[in-house]
Amino acid sequence: MHNNYYLLRQLTEELRPLVLGGVISECFSQNKEELVVRIEVGVKSFYIKANLQPAFSCLSFPDVFHRAKKNSVDLFPDCIGLRITGVRQFTNERSFSLELNEDYSLLFKMHGNRSNALLFKDDHVHALFRNNLEADERFGVKRRSLWPNQH
Repeated sequence: MHNNYYLLRQLTEELRPLVLGGVISECFSQNKEELVVRIEVGVKSFYIKANLQPAFSCLSFPDVFHRAKKNSVDLFPDCIGLRITGVRQFTNERSFSLELNEDYSLLFKMHGNRSNALLFKDDHVHALFRNNLEADERFGVKRRSLWPNQH
């Protein structure tokens, strides 16, 4: 049970100082169920690699990631250039978000075979990584009202 609330709570505490103030410079996919987010923090790049396969979803944080010149697609273009203002862990939820300026947030929903990444604008779903999860379009119609207890 690697994607439980208690592990993600510790992960977000470790992640917060590493990405806070960073700017998202790339968001792309090279595989059908894999999302890579590149964050520029000072003079270094920080990567979040989200494997969102239904059979096994996980997060990893490689030091270096070489983007392929072919078979690569840009995703979530609206979050490129936005600064990370916070990392939010939702109480008793297997989800956390990177809070961005301009009222955007990038939510990582680590719910087993329904894992997904969702881009929110003003607490409404703006874009989905896995579009085939139709329930996610309604997932955060008012994200804050769904999860009132947040860290």
